Order: sequence, then C-alpha cells, then structure tokens
Amino acid sequence: MKVLITQGESRNKHNVRLSCLEENYVQYFLAWGIEVILVPNNVDFVDKIINSADGVILSGGGTVGIQKNRDKVEGKLVELCIKEKIPLLGICRGMQFINVYFGGTLTKVDNHVNRNHKLFTKLYKGGGGIVNSYHEQGIEKLSSELKTFAYSDDRVIEGIYHIKHKIMGIQWHPERDNKLSDWIDKQIMDDFLGGFQR
Repeated sequence: MKVLITQGESRNKHNVRLSCLEENYVQYFLAWGIEVILVPNNVDFVDKIINSADGVILSGGGTVGIQKNRDKVEGKLVELCIKEKIPLLGICRGMQFINVYFGGTLTKVDNHVNRNHKLFTKLYKGGGGIVNSYHEQGIEKLSSELKTFAYSDDRVIEGIYHIKHKIMGIQWHPERDNKLSDWIDKQIMDDFLGGFQR
C-alpha cells in the first residue's frame, strides 16, 4: 500500500522554504507495511502524485492557517481524496485541518500539551483508554458534515469522521509514546487500510 503524507513548512537561516516531517511517522507506517511517499508543500506536485496513492495522511505539527503552502496542499489532497474515493486520515493538526476545511472552527485548549489523558469512544472496542496529547488548539465548532467518535475526559473532541466520505481525524499521535494508544490505533489503522468500509 502506498500512502501520501504531508509535511510541515518552515524556513532555514537562508530563508529557503523547507518541507519537513518527524521520522516517527515514517517508522510507524513502515511497521504497518505501508510505503510512505512524502508530499512537499507544493500544490503543483499533488496532481502528479495522487494517482499512485492508496491513502493519504495529513500529519501533525503547527497551526492551521499559518503554513499557507501546506494548507493549499492539504486542501487539494482532501478535494482529490473525495473525488477519487481515497481514504484520508488526519493526525492532530490534520484532524483540525479537516474540520476547518469543511467549515468548522478551532479554539485554544488548555492542559493538552505533553500529557496523557483518558479517551472515550463508542465506535471502537474497549470503549476507552489512555492516549497522548500535544496540541494547543482543538475543535470549537464541529462541521455539520462531520461526526464525533471520540472525546477526552475534559470533553475535547479527539476523533471525527465524515458522514459521506472516507475521511477520519484523530487528535492524538499514534506514532509517538511507545504504543501507548495501541488499544485504539490498531483498530483505526485496520479501518484505514481497509478503506473505511464500515
């Protein structure tokens, strides 16, 4: 399976624009037998590569609305995933971007940076467990096109899915913290690899 994954946007000391990604993502998805294709923050590249993709991942890191080229790339990917019926998974910032793309809003949240917390879900077996948290923003208003499937112990939305398309987002980072959230990550990855057929 070949999966496109987006990258963060930054500049070096010479003001040269960079696309970058935590290596944890690559290691995590390789362990699932996934061939990861890194997507640079160049929207012209997306049309050329989308036909080779079995899935798309919007990675975490950064704030929606600040990394302009990344936002354009991720918006184009969402559009093409809908058109081509390609499964898409958003992680942390990726989940937030999905909500904004479909008309939802974000807000600042407290006590969600570098801590673990309880997660509750009715969609996946187990019903709840511990996940990590590395975000300063969360969903304020959920898009009318999305549904919630998980939330934290302080009622922050932690998992969303689209009511029509093969799109899901999670707020925690499965690629971090030594399998802390395996209890739900394995189920989500099975769904993603299966094209969100449930």
